[in-house]
Parts: sequence; structure tokens; C-alpha cells
Amino acid sequence: MKFLDSLAVESWVLWVLGVLVVGCRLIARRMKLGKWSLLAIEDYLMCFALINFTGVVVSINEVAKNGSNYMAPEIAANLTPEDKAQAIFGSKMTFVLEIFTLTATWTVKACLLFLYGRLTEGTSIRMRWGVRAVAIYCAITYVLVTFMFAFYWCSPTYEYWRVPVRIMQCATYYNHMIFATACNISSDIMLLLIPIPITIKIRLPMKRKIGLCCVFGLGIFNILAAVLNRYYNFSNPNSYVFLYWYVAEVGVAMFVGNLPLCWPVIRLALGSKGDSSNPSYPNTSYPNSSARRKTQTRHPLASTASMWAKLDDEDGRTDGSHNQGSEIELVNQKMPDLVKQPYHTAAEAVTLAHLAYLHALIAWASLHLFHIIPTCSSPAADIMTIPAHDVEIVVEKGSSGLAASPSLDENISTIEPVEASSFLKTVNRRIERFAGLETRGIDRVPPEERQPASSAADLQVALLWFSANLSLNNLATGLFGPMVFNLGFLDSALLAVFGTILGACSTAYMATWGPISGNRTMVAATLWIFDVAVTDVRSLLNVVLMVGYATIDCIIGGQVLSAVSGGNMNILVGIIVVAIVTWIIAVFGMSIFHKYERYAWIPQVIVLSVLIGTAGPYFNASAKPTVTGSTLAANRLSFFTLCFYVPNSWAAAASDFYVYYPERTSRLKTFLLTLTGLTFSFTLVYLIAIGLATGLVNNTAWQEANDISTGGLIVAGFDPLHGFGRFCSVIVALGVIANSTPSIYSASLGCQVLGRYGKVVPRWIWSSILSLIALVLAMAGRENLLVIFQNFVALMGYWVMLMICIVGLEHVFFRGRKTLDWALWEDRSYLPVGYAAFASFIIGWVGAILGMSQVWYVGPISEAASLADLGMWLGCGFAIVVFPPLRYLELKIIKR
Repeated sequence: MKFLDSLAVESWVLWVLGVLVVGCRLIARRMKLGKWSLLAIEDYLMCFALINFTGVVVSINEVAKNGSNYMAPEIAANLTPEDKAQAIFGSKMTFVLEIFTLTATWTVKACLLFLYGRLTEGTSIRMRWGVRAVAIYCAITYVLVTFMFAFYWCSPTYEYWRVPVRIMQCATYYNHMIFATACNISSDIMLLLIPIPITIKIRLPMKRKIGLCCVFGLGIFNILAAVLNRYYNFSNPNSYVFLYWYVAEVGVAMFVGNLPLCWPVIRLALGSKGDSSNPSYPNTSYPNSSARRKTQTRHPLASTASMWAKLDDEDGRTDGSHNQGSEIELVNQKMPDLVKQPYHTAAEAVTLAHLAYLHALIAWASLHLFHIIPTCSSPAADIMTIPAHDVEIVVEKGSSGLAASPSLDENISTIEPVEASSFLKTVNRRIERFAGLETRGIDRVPPEERQPASSAADLQVALLWFSANLSLNNLATGLFGPMVFNLGFLDSALLAVFGTILGACSTAYMATWGPISGNRTMVAATLWIFDVAVTDVRSLLNVVLMVGYATIDCIIGGQVLSAVSGGNMNILVGIIVVAIVTWIIAVFGMSIFHKYERYAWIPQVIVLSVLIGTAGPYFNASAKPTVTGSTLAANRLSFFTLCFYVPNSWAAAASDFYVYYPERTSRLKTFLLTLTGLTFSFTLVYLIAIGLATGLVNNTAWQEANDISTGGLIVAGFDPLHGFGRFCSVIVALGVIANSTPSIYSASLGCQVLGRYGKVVPRWIWSSILSLIALVLAMAGRENLLVIFQNFVALMGYWVMLMICIVGLEHVFFRGRKTLDWALWEDRSYLPVGYAAFASFIIGWVGAILGMSQVWYVGPISEAASLADLGMWLGCGFAIVVFPPLRYLELKIIKR
């Protein structure tokens, strides 16, 4: 009863506060607009959100009172008819609770999007389409999340309230929770990215600017509430503590969506009187005489109180004289100051549109947040001032004057559309200045902007690859030899070493084009063989490959951190930790990335050496294969190919990390240093993994740990050291960050190659989106690491090797020593048409499919070869045979 009473009190208190904040919003809007009939659609939507919030509070108390069908089967079998009916009713209310929660949360998002949509009318196309894109994303995710919850995750729907439950998913909502949380948080992040970049552009004191960002950044609290809700839901599903966070999540959303619009009412409640503070909210009991004005209650971010009365009259028009102007200092991306004088009638349209948008957006947040400096000008000059609420500006062609429309119903889109500077690029420059973020995307790095040659830079080539691949995901690859392919220690070791060397050669070859071209890998390959349209296919495959590796890193890192805690920490927490740190490094770019990789290998080498010392005595170096004949030969080839795939897969990103190296960097030196870094790192990790796998047979503790997770096996290897061993396990787990960071970094560049729209989006935004995707995928697939790894790595390895073969053939047989103009990668008239390359790529895939051997498909040739994975070898063979004649015909007919 104590829990029920506590939940009831807290939930209804939050509901009352929600009603108050919605009421304040509506009153503030009425004060602003003058009539209830002028309320906008988002005001009505907020009332609808309040209705859903009421449903959340009512249903959540019913769930706490009646329980649900989440119980052990033996308990459900012994329920009395009354208890069973109560559990069924509670389960139905749980279903209703989830619908109310989803609808309330996404309705608040819709309110903000309608507001952003109005405020961006008449501004740059990119701003308007940014809002529309987020709106489309929110609409799709709401429909998708709701539909999958009602009809997909638990089908038929009535299984949600069946007692006893037959499908555990219908009681835990597990998959739905993960999917809904990912969609909810990602859309919240997108909503934050709309207004905050605009705030950064305004020339204001830093304290004022930080305050504005705090107003717009209230959505962070909503994200935090959502994360805590899911954490308590997953960490202890038998407890109803998560119900507190259910109602808190929706309550925070209501507060975040309404508080910024409530300031006028709060100001009046604190003692501010009518037009003394803002004539837009008149109070006739106080005359306009400045002598009778009382002390004002100021908004913490506002200008001085005396300024407010000079800006607006009660209808939103300027009541100042013609010689009273205002100066609003802004910063343009091309000039240090867009304006440093009063806005006169001769102001340019681009300045007016930019000003109108910025003023309206900030006015929405806090109604009077601009730093406005009163200035005086000639009485003969017409001064343009802008009201502090909905901005209505009309620009007439040939007109010498600019006027603020007194009508609130006129559309701001009457401004002639002007392409304003990208606010995302401005944010990039600001963040670069404050945090050293790399703003360059896939544009070529010209020779004059490269770093000077040095021995330290050369050493960094090897250290980059050595550091990035001393990670647990590669250790998981080595386990396959003895555990999956039933090979002995010697067989596995030899195949792993030689597979690594051969796979590293392909990556080292592709890496040599980075310094010469100054282009990223996908861009350089475009100049060699592919048309721009075909490049999109390769880039998409590369994005999938790199995000897949980052996902595997998150999973195995989370497994180790969970195992270190003895299972007390949910694996989801470890996954989130790895994903967040990876995101931070990938967002800041090449500079911090190289610095991190320069030193990340040191603790990894130390703890892996410790692991060899503690687990080495249990390695079975005399282990023999448990299969014979053709099966043994097939398994040897499959494991060799798997060990080849992993270092080879870096070839799709190899040039990305060398674009800042001098143009005259020796290709041989780049090749050998890359080969060295890859070979030593993979060999060390593979051999440790093979030793652990052979030791499983005679070590019961290792077997039990491995049954829990692959990460548990790593922790078991450190067990003899007790506390220090757990510390070493944490270091090993965090080592996956060095591997996942270049994956996310390269994938973000691959997204920019996906057409001209992909290039417009800054790299740091792509890094953020891809980090979130990797996090969601890791959360969903955390129980099936080895299956994911075996199928994913092999499948992705096919296309990478096909690309390398085609590039190599073009280089050796058709280009030779011909010089390329690396800056013309987007010039279709200069690029090869790519017909021969694309046809060879497709034919190579046909060969790969015929020879592939995966859990979900076995090709006919592989089946005839005792299930050996021949996909890559057949694919490369097909491509090598068909590309030269096709390319020869292409050159003869098309001449390029």
C-alpha cells in the first residue's frame, strides 16, 4: 500500500503541475494574440497532449494496483479466478498506458514542430526543409512504433493480456521498449538541433547565449527521463519502480513543451504590471507614463526593463518615434559582423530575412531575449523595428521601404525567398573554434593544407592500425577456429597469421592512395573506376560495414563490463558507455582521433600481456582438429577466409586517415607501415583468442563463463588476479573504443558521399546519427554476438574485395602511371562511366553467392565443397576474368 500511495501522490502532483503549465501557456498565448480564436494548432495539440497525460496518470495507478501478466508460469497456473481477472485487467491497462504514453510524447514533439515550421517560413530552404525532415521522421516513427507495438511485437494483439502468458515478449515489451526508446531519443536530439545552432549565431554576451541554449536545451531533461525509465524497466522488470519514471517522462515532456511560453504569466504573477514591462500584455490600470512605472520583474535573459516598453505596443506594432531604432548584432559565416549599424530602409533583403527568422525564434523562447541597443538616427530616415512576437515582414520589389505588418494573420512567406548561409556550417565553425572539431568532410585536402613530413607522423601510420585493432571484437574472431570450425591450435594459429597478412596487404594497398590524392577512400575509388551514381551503392555498403563493426564493439564491450560486475550491471549499461565515448571521439574528428589512437595501445598491450600470463597455463597448444578429411580442408579454408576478411574490411576506409599526409609521401612506406600495424595487432589478438578457445575443453569455469557471453570468457581469463583482474577486464573492454571510433568516423564520411544531399549534412551530425544507430543495433542483438559476427563479417568482406580487385586491375592494366586530377571527383565528364566496373561488380557478386557458406544460405558450389566458404574467392575470380575485356570495350566505345 505504501508504494501505491506514493505513486498516486507523485503522479497526481505531476498531473496538477502539468495542468498548471498548460494553463499558463494558454493564458500567455491569449495575452499575446488578444483572442482565443487566434490560438494556433499547436495550442490545441497541447490540450490533446494533456488529455493523454491524464490517461497516463489514471492507467499507471491501475497498473500498480492490479499488476499484469508478467509472472512465472507456475504462479499463473495457481491463480484464483478473481486474481486471474485482476491480472488480465492490469495487463489491458498496461497496454493502454503504453498507447497514452506514446501519443502524449509524440504530440508534444508535434507542437514544437508546428511552431518551428511557422518560424522558419520565409527563411532559407535548408532551414525549412530541416524542420520538414524532422517532422516527417517524427510522424513515421510514431506510426511505426505504435503499429509495431500493437500488431507486430506481440501477435495477435490479445496476447498482451493473456494469463498465463504464452509469448514472454507480450509481458515484458522488451523489443518494443528498445525500438521505441531509440526512436524517441533520436527525434528529441533532432528537435534540439533545430533552434540551438541559431542561438549560437547571435552576437550576444556569452552569459546571455548560454541562457538561451539552456531554454532551448530543456529537451535534454526529457531524454534523461526516457533513459532512466528504460533503465529501471530493464534492470529490474519484477519491480514497479519504473512506473515512477513512466509518469515522470511524460510529465517532463509536458513541462519542456510549455515552460518557455509561460514567461509572460510568470512575470505578471511575480509583480510585473502590464505595459510597464511589455506593452504586448497591456494593463490599463497603469498609465504609460514612465514616471509611474514600478520596479519590473525581469526575465533572467532579457535586456533592461526600460527597453521593453520601447519595442512593442499592445498590437505588436512599434510605438517608438521615427528617430528611434534598434541595433541587433549578428554574425555571418562569411564576415565577422553581418550588421553593425541600425537597420534602415535600405537594408538588404537577405539581412531582413535572417533577422526576422532569428528574432522570431528567440522571441518564441522567451519573448524578449535579444540584446537590443537603442540607437538614434536622422529624423528623415525610416527606421525598421521588429515586434517581439510573430514577425510579419513584407518586401515589395522596387520598394525603398521595409515595413512591419500590423496583421498577425499575414504570412511571413511573402518575403522573397533568400538562400541564407547554412547554420549547420556556422555551428561547425563555432564548435571548431571552441573545441577543435574537424569540419572538413569529403572535400579534398589540397597539398598546401597538409601537415609537414616527420618521423612522428610516419610512426603514427603504424600506431593507428596497431591501436585500433587490439580490441575484443578481433579477439572474438580468433575463437572461431577451435570453437566453430573444430580446428586444432597449430592449424588455427597458422591460418590466422597468414590470413591476417594477406588481408592486411589489400588494406595497405588502398591506404597508399590517401596521401597522393588527399581524398577519402570512396572518393578516390570514384576517380578510378566508378561513376558517381554507382559510388552511392559502394558508400552505402561501407556505411553498413563500419556501423556493423561499431555494433559488435559495443556488444562485446558491454558483455565484459557486465561480467566484471558479476552480472549486477546490465549489459545495456556497458553498451551505452562504449557508444557514448565512441561518439564523442568520432564527432571531434581527426585531431583527437589520432591523439587517442597514439596512446590507446599502451594499456591494451599491458593488460593483454597480463592475460597471457594468467590464462596461458590453461592454453592447450597440443589441441588437434576434431574433424577430418574434406570437412577439415573446408573448415581450414573457411577460417583462413574469415581471418582474411577482418583486416581486409578496413580497405574500404584505409585512405580516410591519411588525407592530411604530404602528397609526396612514399607509397611503399605507407604500405609497409600499414601492413606492420595491422599484422602485429591482429596476430597478437588472434593467438590469444585461439589459446582461450583451446583451453575451454579442460576448464569448467571458462565453459560456464563462455555460456553466459564471450565477454565473460575474457573476464574468466583474469580471474586468478581477483580485483586487479577485474580492473584489467575493464581496460580491455574500453579498448573496443579505439576500434569503433574509426568505424563511425569513416561511416560518417561514407554518408557524405551519398549524393549531394548527404554532403550538405556536416560530418559531426552523421557521426551522431550513426553512433545512435550502432547503439540501438547493439542493444537489440546483444544476445547473439557470434552469429552476428560470423555472418556479417563474411558477407561484407565479399564486396570490399571485389572493389579492391577492380581498382587494382584499373590501376595496373589501364591507368599505369597516368596522372589523375584528384579534385575532379564530382565532374561526371572527367570520371569513367563505370559500366565495366559495375557489371564486373555484379558478376562478382553472382560468384560470391554461388560459393558463400552462411547460416542463412549455402551456395551450390559451397555445398559441393563440404560447406567451405568460397564466396570471396569465386567473386574475385569472376570479377578478374570479366573486368579487363569489359573495360577495354568501354574505352574503345566511350573513350573514358
